[in-house]
Amino acid sequence: MHDLIIRNCFIVDGSGSPGFHGDIAIKDGRIARIGDAAGLKALDEVDAGGLCVSPGFIDIHSHSDLTLMRNPAGESKLYQGVTTEVVGNCGLTAFPISDAHRRSSLGFIDVPGLDWTWTCSEEYVGLYSKLKPAVNVAQLMGHGGIRAAVLGYGNVKADKAGLRRMQDMVQRHFDIGMFGLSTGLGYAPDFYSDEDELCALAEVVASNDGCFSFHVRGERATLFKAVAEAIDVGRRTGAEIEISHLKCGHVSNIGRMHELLKMIEEARDEGVRVNFDQYPYTAGNAYLGLVFPPWTHEGGVDGLLKRLGDAGTRKLIKTQMLAGFEGWYSFLTGMEGKLFISSAPDELKDFCGKSFEQVAEGMGTDIPEACCRLMEVSYGKVEMLMFQQLEEELELAMRSDFGIVGSDGFAMDKGKRINKGRPHPRSFGTFARILGLYVREKGILSLEKAIKKMTSMPAGKMRLRGRGLLKEGYVADIVIFDGQRIKDKATYDDPFEYAEGIKQVYLEGKPAFDWNGQGKIICNGSYLLKGKK
Repeated sequence: MHDLIIRNCFIVDGSGSPGFHGDIAIKDGRIARIGDAAGLKALDEVDAGGLCVSPGFIDIHSHSDLTLMRNPAGESKLYQGVTTEVVGNCGLTAFPISDAHRRSSLGFIDVPGLDWTWTCSEEYVGLYSKLKPAVNVAQLMGHGGIRAAVLGYGNVKADKAGLRRMQDMVQRHFDIGMFGLSTGLGYAPDFYSDEDELCALAEVVASNDGCFSFHVRGERATLFKAVAEAIDVGRRTGAEIEISHLKCGHVSNIGRMHELLKMIEEARDEGVRVNFDQYPYTAGNAYLGLVFPPWTHEGGVDGLLKRLGDAGTRKLIKTQMLAGFEGWYSFLTGMEGKLFISSAPDELKDFCGKSFEQVAEGMGTDIPEACCRLMEVSYGKVEMLMFQQLEEELELAMRSDFGIVGSDGFAMDKGKRINKGRPHPRSFGTFARILGLYVREKGILSLEKAIKKMTSMPAGKMRLRGRGLLKEGYVADIVIFDGQRIKDKATYDDPFEYAEGIKQVYLEGKPAFDWNGQGKIICNGSYLLKGKK
């Protein structure tokens, strides 16, 4: 006797192979039969009505670390068919230290009203392991947290002893059960590291068969050099490399996506194990601190605010915010009319949705000074939308065999309990947007290739054993969706809209939605630990 049989499915198994009609039988949380289940019996049976049935989607680039702690239901992702969130990206993790200094530097992923009750990584993992989220959670460790724990927030080079301590800390996190390491080389204190430091840490990643996820050092004028650095770390160490949210943003890179993809393809031909992830929007979302020069972030938000309090230093900062300097390119130059405030504390909420030009005009000043004031009033808790890609280049990258779908967003809720202002719509729409707009409407991807980019590819990259495929013996994380109706509804003006077209989601063969309870979410997810059952 099986636990569940899903009959009359159009099965897209995640391998990239053509879809086919059949049934799926589930027992003890795993797929027991796939194909023809005629004659089999189960405690429960579901007729899929010929709809698409695929592995649950795996968001390889999520920042839901703290939003799921605040709201375990994670509605915005579950309504897209996501069953696993890979968190801890861009070097941004609330461990191994959780002091006020660290929290102030994590404004991008932090959640108002959440008590940080942990003091170390083990306590953080213990707390999460007791949580029952609606989706599975696979954890990366953040380079920023590790570097801060060992070297602080200063612009210092790691000596041999410091490298050894960081390597030991990375190994300890693998021993806990984490799936890899991430770095955010656009953020402090990560960007104070050099390539030798990254390679030292990558060696530990490689020896543990983990993944090293890179928010590269520069996504504007230094983009190609930054991607080359990530590739070189993989070349030197043999580590699995994932380049985060690949894009050809800024005027300096427009029209060069084919060159970037060629770099990655040639590296793979050499044997470098490099992939990239991508969200299906031309706008990105980031912390306002990116517009400030790297040296201003030494000492965290407190250090930046202290520098802004000195008239002479403030003048220098504003000059560099526009002109840049050797090794750092201004974020503001060339982005006129393309930067908008997305989220901000209550005292600044009237600026949400406004362009930087409108904000500056409202303050009666110029853009650099307006950014300084926003930073001071918010204590760094302002986010921005950045319209920096061309649609045709986004689609070119999407066609690549080496790209994986990732939201770079958060598990949130329509009731707006998590984020204020107007967050990026990718948190509510990414996976449905791929299947609705880029598969059904535009034909940029076949259904089978799109599903592969959402399932077996991220599972393989992150070593999520037994997930990502509809295959006998694999975990029964499954989504049923209507391929003719699935679509994203979230927009930049109204981002709090759930996707449509998902009919049911299963985690280990158990339903995630109780439709008799008018769509009530049943939290069946787990905090996954690498190498542990």
